Amino acid sequence: MGTEIDFFGAVGGVTGSCTLYDKSLLVDCGLYQGIDEKEGINYKPFDFDVNEIELAVITHAHLDHSGLIARLVKAGYRGDFLMTPQTKELTALVLSDMIHVVASNGNEPLYNYRELNETLNQCVCVPYNTPVKIGNKIVSLVNSGHIAGSASVAVEKYGRKHHTTIFSGDLGNGSYGNTVFADTIIMESTYGDKMHVKEDPYDVLYQEAHQLEVQNEGTLLIPTFSIDRAQMILGILRNLKLLGLISDDLPVYLDTPMGIEATKIYNRYFNQPKGKRTELSYEELFKFKGLKLTSSRQASEAIPRNNKPKIVMAGAGMMQGGRILRHAGYYLPDEKSRILFVGYQSEGTISQQIASGEKLVFIDGQWVPVNAHVRSSGTFSAHADQNTLVDWLHGFSGISNIILNHGGDKQRCELAKRLENEYDGVDIFIPKHRQALTV
Repeated sequence: MGTEIDFFGAVGGVTGSCTLYDKSLLVDCGLYQGIDEKEGINYKPFDFDVNEIELAVITHAHLDHSGLIARLVKAGYRGDFLMTPQTKELTALVLSDMIHVVASNGNEPLYNYRELNETLNQCVCVPYNTPVKIGNKIVSLVNSGHIAGSASVAVEKYGRKHHTTIFSGDLGNGSYGNTVFADTIIMESTYGDKMHVKEDPYDVLYQEAHQLEVQNEGTLLIPTFSIDRAQMILGILRNLKLLGLISDDLPVYLDTPMGIEATKIYNRYFNQPKGKRTELSYEELFKFKGLKLTSSRQASEAIPRNNKPKIVMAGAGMMQGGRILRHAGYYLPDEKSRILFVGYQSEGTISQQIASGEKLVFIDGQWVPVNAHVRSSGTFSAHADQNTLVDWLHGFSGISNIILNHGGDKQRCELAKRLENEYDGVDIFIPKHRQALTV
């Protein structure tokens, strides 16, 4: 008898990731964002029986994969959440911030701090490649190269027939799997129809910063994902300044409290002491001349008083909330301003509207003209493009089934066409929401 896999989220879209394996193993429980969020889907009851779940595995800390785990506890789940140590720290930060953001927007809370603390107490941290037995299954986490602590999930099921299933989670831009056996692969397809433009991220940031210096006025806005993207950009800007390519005097504001805290977490995991001393300290990696960390609201609101050229990195990356909205309302009407998008923009988000060329956007109750220079670059993406997805897939042997989720229908269909040409005799599925497949 086969294994049933039910798809309850990120099916035909890229948010709300949630997949149920064998009626007992839940992989991710993510928040819906963008258009789906507006429909109130995050507040609806779960489509499955919470009491039947034996284990929930969280691939990484992004809200679209972890955002509803406290609601799962609120609904009665008392089992473990399996994740890496980095994911636990970042998830605690992300979910705590979410409670604050929802409250400040006057919306009904999805859960409270007590429920969040209960959830964190149920988190069990394991390093990569550490087998965990649950019933007739062995689960292990493998680095997926997406953000700190992100993982693919390998599930080996034993019985009359041994079956191995791989959940890719979100795959990094340049991540490759080791050659291992897998019967079934459930793979993300966020960029299943695209290849990232081969730009050098150093060149992109240099060009944008240099333009400010040439015109000696204007502000570069970078809507910033607080985890991973903020740290990547900080590192590049630091090196550009060390190389003398941009001036030490050019201010760079990191205007995201969560991004500031996430940077501290990144430091602990990516900058470990070597021997008795730290060869390269956290401050040397992420602190540079001109960097200004604006944790307080007052410091954030004071940024426009500096009318000299500057870079403002502010959350959130899709402009669905956060401090970037206030900055956008102030700077977008100015033709000397610039805005750089450095990640995926979900349909229906303010960032997607601006990136697609809209000249008027609705922000905080008013229409804002977009006269600023707009640029999008996929080179900063933490997601694999089509070529990288296929390269990752080539690292597995024995594949019988490939299931594409966590992508729009167009993206999944384009990727499926390519895979059909490369994997003769392999069944390729594009599931629908709430569909059950037996493998």
